[in-house]
Amino acid sequence: MIGDIANIITAVTALVMTGIACFALYTWRKEFIGKRKIELTAEIMMTVLEFQDLLIQARLDIYTPQEIDEIKKWLNEVNNKKLNIPNSMLWPMYPDRMFCLTPIHRLNKNFEITDKFSKLFNKGLIYWDENLLRLLQELHSFLGKIRYASEMLYENPENTEFQQIAFSSKTTDPLSKRIFDIGDEIKLNLEPIYKDQQTKWKKLK
Repeated sequence: MIGDIANIITAVTALVMTGIACFALYTWRKEFIGKRKIELTAEIMMTVLEFQDLLIQARLDIYTPQEIDEIKKWLNEVNNKKLNIPNSMLWPMYPDRMFCLTPIHRLNKNFEITDKFSKLFNKGLIYWDENLLRLLQELHSFLGKIRYASEMLYENPENTEFQQIAFSSKTTDPLSKRIFDIGDEIKLNLEPIYKDQQTKWKKLK
């Protein structure tokens, strides 16, 4: 009789310990996944904002003499490399049109931002559906459009369509507005995930 009771106690104890272990594992996994999701959300949001700012800054229709000198140097370096490549087309040198290439130049100088943004696509699918991917891809597509418009404008500076894509100092033009709208939609969906992790700022009285 005593042995039966001992066996029952042992069995119950084993079940309780198993239950505790399973609950602990579940809690740990939930906390780990939750923390990882918060970290990834913050990473995506910061990268989107950086890329968004880069696209806006690349299109600013003001430029410095230093930028023009850097563009001339860049074109010469590209052409020198092409001299060793059969049938390659050299960039024409138009001194009075160098400003047309400032968007490309600015994007090239910030390659680390564009590269970091390009790596977000697969990460975004871990926790979110194709809506996030669609917005990231659309935002990334502006990179190619701005580059292409800048290059074409160098060949044809009077083309108004390319001018409107390559340059703008207004945040209300259609392309800038769409860039901001995409950022706002992503923020609308991601901010609630990490917002409660923010520390409330205290002001001096």
